[in-house]
Amino acid sequence: MHTKAETVEARRARNFEELKAAINASFSGLSRQLQAIARFVLDHPNLVALETTAALARRAQVQPSALVRFAQALGYDGFSAMQQVFRSRLVLQFDTMQDRLETLGTLHVGGRTPSIADETINEAQASLERLRSGIEQDVLQRATSHLADADHVYVLGQGKSYPVAFYLHFALLRLKRPSTLLSGTGGSIAQQAALIAKNDALVAISVRPYTPLVIETARARHRTGSPVIAITDSSLSPLWPAATVAFEVIERDSQVYQSMIAPMCLAQVLALNLGYRLMREERKRRGKATR
Repeated sequence: MHTKAETVEARRARNFEELKAAINASFSGLSRQLQAIARFVLDHPNLVALETTAALARRAQVQPSALVRFAQALGYDGFSAMQQVFRSRLVLQFDTMQDRLETLGTLHVGGRTPSIADETINEAQASLERLRSGIEQDVLQRATSHLADADHVYVLGQGKSYPVAFYLHFALLRLKRPSTLLSGTGGSIAQQAALIAKNDALVAISVRPYTPLVIETARARHRTGSPVIAITDSSLSPLWPAATVAFEVIERDSQVYQSMIAPMCLAQVLALNLGYRLMREERKRRGKATR
């Protein structure tokens, strides 16, 4: 018979991936304040690894005791015990110079204060480095398979996600894949989405603040059994549970706007990966035809 302490120890995450999964699993049962903390720690893992509890509480705009309650809700004795998981991740992570500068919160270019151009370009570079290290090949191949096997691909993104959706739609057409951009002209997204069949695929793109219409469309298609490929900014995104395959593309908010550099690059990666797959399949067909 297991004691209560042994049960808590058994469910305590021992590495960052386990902790991330535990946060996702318990998220809906957390209070609003603890949900905000969950988003904060997943969005800023390097800061959580390096800063004090008091400093993190100020950044997250909560009391230090709230961080302790959050850690205890996940089976830890206190916040410091959970913080060790973030520190272990930082040690194991391939740490680029840009990541280190970003973590320290200081950036000097040639010994001078960075300009808007410097900051924007450096943030874009950091976003692309996070994308490079964050893409899982099995997820990429599964998404590519859905795009290749679908009778028709529908692409949906609104607001700042719209350029990413338009680019992917355009790339699919260049690859001669049947594609429809759900633009919503005249408020017609619901009517257009109703045409998505089970053998079709939907690519849904949404980042904070999430567009309710995109989320609801993805959920509806997920319920009907159509593959849904999601591009979003957090595993806590409301788009995540509706996805058959999901990509987490973390972008740091700047003072003025949220960059979409990494989601745009991911769209290009998807298109190129699909293109190479279609090219290989075509060569195989030609080879069989000449035998």
